[in-house]
Amino acid sequence: MARILIICPTHNHADTLYFAIASAQAQTIFDWEMVVICDGAPPRTLTILEAIVAADPRIRFEAHSKSFKTGEIHRDRVLRASDAEFVCQLGDDDVWAPDHLQQMLCLLEKGDWVNQSAMTILSADSVGWMPRNMGGPVARQSMGKGKMAVAVGFSHTAYRMESYLSLAVGWSQTPEAFGASDQFMSAKFLTRPDIRVASTAGCSSLKFVSRSASSLILPAEGFAARIVPWLARIAEPGLMKTLARAAEMDAALLGLLSVYTPDKGCDLHAAYAACGLRIVGDASPSNIAINGAPMFLPLTSEQRVQAAHAYLTFQTWFHNQIQISEWIDQVGASEKTWVRCLRGLSRTRPEIAVHAFDELETRYGDSALLSNIRLYIQIQGAEFQAARDGLKRARGLWPKAGWIKTMEAEIDTVSASSAT
Repeated sequence: MARILIICPTHNHADTLYFAIASAQAQTIFDWEMVVICDGAPPRTLTILEAIVAADPRIRFEAHSKSFKTGEIHRDRVLRASDAEFVCQLGDDDVWAPDHLQQMLCLLEKGDWVNQSAMTILSADSVGWMPRNMGGPVARQSMGKGKMAVAVGFSHTAYRMESYLSLAVGWSQTPEAFGASDQFMSAKFLTRPDIRVASTAGCSSLKFVSRSASSLILPAEGFAARIVPWLARIAEPGLMKTLARAAEMDAALLGLLSVYTPDKGCDLHAAYAACGLRIVGDASPSNIAINGAPMFLPLTSEQRVQAAHAYLTFQTWFHNQIQISEWIDQVGASEKTWVRCLRGLSRTRPEIAVHAFDELETRYGDSALLSNIRLYIQIQGAEFQAARDGLKRARGLWPKAGWIKTMEAEIDTVSASSAT
């Protein structure tokens, strides 16, 4: 009997699945079993898995026809058939550092459901870091509210099997209102007050978003090729801290503030405390926050400026506590800064992002960056025809803009996804 069960759902990521599994095989802990759950996976995926399973008896796979969502019912059956003590989750386009399972076990000593703060490789020179303290009441309640939730990430969570079996319902088909299946599953844990939640700003897993704007235009082989160098680097000492220091934090932190909505008039530190975060110097270690206790967020001096920009943006557009002219002086001096803020805002509060955009367009006039953010807001709001019209206009005004092609792919992919 293995102590840890790893579940790895897959559909059409044959070219990245190999690297994800390889990162699990490189773990410093060997006491695990893995079940790859194929949800309508093509024959090539099954051929790859047959070779992997033949070489490693800890791994097996199940092949199923494509389900309405992501084969959640098969995950439930796999968990209930296992004697493992803990459940870890591996995305088929993610890779783990060699100590990932060890770090998750440290968290599971403190909690029944645990999470790290996701680290996402957006492009060759762009890192996303999403600090998430999920133990407090606002975070727990948000998970039951569909797409307004504070998202966590599949590979960055784990739970005790005993706690899973205590749920009234485990993995089950996800309602449309919830979007991601892992969010729907996490809500079943987090909305129960007796479940102990342990969170940390640290991370030992890298996510590669196959449907990001920079990845949409790549063929499957091209996307997989982006992962190869990171699989080679993932064991480098201090890599995750280096990536955390390089992350741009303004949009991510503004997204948190827009969900937690701290009270009007609170200062910066009180605002982030409402999100369960305590900003500390980047040399400080991450801690484990239990049931919403303060989670240390180590930031560089530059990132602390970005945190201040996010706070000022929140106070300006949510509470009208700061004059727009003052916000422009402090935040809008860099057009890219407020574009990032608006993109972050549009993911959680699109109506406020539209208001802010209109104000900025009135003051700044038309520009390529403003056109980019308007298209992004329209896509988030499922206004696909308006986005296509805007893209046609942008192509005429700025034919050499690098984001035109990726935005076109994003409109097509998101609209097709919404139609299914």
